[in-house]
Amino acid sequence: MSKKKIKVLRFSVPKNEAVFREDDYGRKTINIHVPMEQFVQQEYDEDVNVREHPESLLRKRIPKNIASSVLNDPEDFHLKNGGVCILAEDVTYEGGKNGEVVVTLTKFTGSHALHGVIDGFTTTAVVKHTVKNSLNSDNPVDFSDSYVPVEIIAGVNSRPEMAAIAAARSQGISVTDTTIANWDHEFDTLKAVMGDSEGVVGWAQNDTHKDPDDGKEYSYLFNPNQLIGRIYVFHPNHGVMTSEGRTAFKSCLAASTNSGKMTEKYLHPEFRDGWEALLPLVPEILELWDYVEHKFYEMYIDYGKEFGPVAPIFSLKNGPGNFVFWVQSPQTKATRGVRAKKLIKSEVRELHFSNYTSEMPHIHDAFLYPFLSGLRALLIQDDDGTLRWSKDPKRFINKNGKYLMETLFGLMDNIQYDLTLMGKTAKFWKKMHVEVEKLLK
Repeated sequence: MSKKKIKVLRFSVPKNEAVFREDDYGRKTINIHVPMEQFVQQEYDEDVNVREHPESLLRKRIPKNIASSVLNDPEDFHLKNGGVCILAEDVTYEGGKNGEVVVTLTKFTGSHALHGVIDGFTTTAVVKHTVKNSLNSDNPVDFSDSYVPVEIIAGVNSRPEMAAIAAARSQGISVTDTTIANWDHEFDTLKAVMGDSEGVVGWAQNDTHKDPDDGKEYSYLFNPNQLIGRIYVFHPNHGVMTSEGRTAFKSCLAASTNSGKMTEKYLHPEFRDGWEALLPLVPEILELWDYVEHKFYEMYIDYGKEFGPVAPIFSLKNGPGNFVFWVQSPQTKATRGVRAKKLIKSEVRELHFSNYTSEMPHIHDAFLYPFLSGLRALLIQDDDGTLRWSKDPKRFINKNGKYLMETLFGLMDNIQYDLTLMGKTAKFWKKMHVEVEKLLK
């Protein structure tokens, strides 16, 4: 008979700070705050964990946030982080001034492991990596008053019981940075300049609204990142659509992804002056988006194209004259390709931030973002930082819409109507801006 492998973790927890419980089934639970420098000296096993934790994980957003908390607010880490949960064979605690928690693990490796870090291994990996790197640097952070919350559960000795614990602790929904920002009133100024956004913008995670007519709950049409993305293409200092180079376009492309990066850019101090200058124009900018949707069909027909049913527009796979549109059912989200030669208009659709309407079910962002980003060239900034339009943007569109559509669809022809490529290729955004600049001369 092979000898049972045993691993022991030891944590010093002075001043009777541990909370110890034992239930009627012999299962023991202990909650402690482990000094951070002591925590990183232990070796932890993750075979029991339901998630994989490759090294590349450390480059993701949440691990980066954890690392930032470790380095910038180490004394508050135990307040901000949910900590680590370890399953063990046994746990003992001797209280007093030099109390020690002794954690014994036996089944900690392999696909049938029962012991190890069942929850919080991302925290474990990030804390170990960050603290050790800091302590080995020329300017180490002081972690002397920093703690990691740790819960140890002993006596769970079956896979079904362990699986139930793992499932329960893996069901939490991470609160987004955008929701935290809204809770902290970071969007109040933006809300104020927008006026009534009822039924249009859901500012908090999982937010819904009731339809006054049928009483049913519906999701909002926009979340804050999508809203900020529409405004960001006009930001005066970052992602500016100049013809001076490509670098400026990269930050602006994030707007088309509607990602959490938009909230990050809205809150970053480096962007603050630009947002303050831009905020008075927010209602006009959002109305301008509606106006482009309102005029899109007319501009396209004026350009001379014929195309088929759209909902949403488009995935034009086969080039001019033989378009393939992907029609998406609002109910089932199922998609299907439709070939046609002429546009069949939808019922009139009310737009979001104005009294304008559209005869098209939906226009894909891959068309709208580059088109609107080109109009950034119409904005000029005075010496006092005030932003204003050099030309009335609606009149500019009325006069030059046909030419702008020719430019836009010329770019689409070149890439065989690849929507993803259109929305994320900097040179296309740059081209639209350059053409607007030419029309202003």
